[in-house]
Amino acid sequence: MFLRFSKLVLVAAILESARAQCSSIAEIACSTEDFSTLCTAVTEAGLAEALSEGSWTVFAPNNAAFEKLGDTLDAVLADKDLLTSILLFHAVEGEVYSKDLKCRETVTMANRADSRTVCRGDSIFQKGAGNSRDAMPEILTKDIKACNSVLHEISGVMLFNSAPASVPVSVPAPAPASVPAPVPAPTPIATPTDDCMSIAEIACSTEDFSTLCTAVTEAGLGEALSSGSWTVFAPTNEAFANLGDTLDAVLADKELLMDILLFHAVAGEVLSTELKCKKRLKMANGKDSRTVCRGASVFQKGAGNPRSNMPKILTVNGSACNGILHSIDEVMLP
Repeated sequence: MFLRFSKLVLVAAILESARAQCSSIAEIACSTEDFSTLCTAVTEAGLAEALSEGSWTVFAPNNAAFEKLGDTLDAVLADKDLLTSILLFHAVEGEVYSKDLKCRETVTMANRADSRTVCRGDSIFQKGAGNSRDAMPEILTKDIKACNSVLHEISGVMLFNSAPASVPVSVPAPAPASVPAPVPAPTPIATPTDDCMSIAEIACSTEDFSTLCTAVTEAGLGEALSSGSWTVFAPTNEAFANLGDTLDAVLADKELLMDILLFHAVAGEVLSTELKCKKRLKMANGKDSRTVCRGASVFQKGAGNPRSNMPKILTVNGSACNGILHSIDEVMLP
């Protein structure tokens, strides 16, 4: 009995010694020169204690990453709520090693927003909806072990929402008191198997979106839909064909065409799970569309779509470098 007790005491002493020798995430950030801005941010947000307990994975922006924010960095550091939300978008509960990250899959962060893993050749990026595909945070150093966690050094600050002019992200609004009925789940859209493509590239390389490609090109929106972060309700060729003789007239009127196309786009990523029956969605042309559910079918309609012929969502959550596509069987009319 005494021998067994002695062994237990020895094991406990060894574990305590190991804990004393290792560092927490906050301690690593504050003792590493290239994480000094992260240390300041964590301290200002009052997160040092939280990141020294429990188990976490942190995508840690280096000093150069924060410098890329430019003049907005001071504004972010001065706004504790905003700063906290941004930092929590860099943390995941539990240990997620680099081998656990899967290309094109999402990771739910501590602020409940999703980031996405993007692979390009040998490089791996972890991006938010607010990170454009030409400025995605690259994982530079993987699997830095802390006492309670793991860190991955990244080259940019992860942004979970599209950036307004003066501040890089906005804090999400609190959830409403009553939750609307969830949308039924349509079939996921096929995801490109090669390195990720932009929304415009997907439209112009998918046979059933060839008319959409023509429309986007005619409207001069190809560049816009290749940067930033968007959700696009993408009409199939048949959807455009259903317009009949008016299609040529629409394609010939650039202002009208642009208004219709922008009515199919939303700033930021809106997954099918975020669409709520009977709720409105603000489109890029400033007008509202509405999500309508009928049995297992989900529709996204504009004021100009009669209820007898609403655009049905056929496939969902097509993943692009800069957003999400949902294919629809009719053109949405504002």
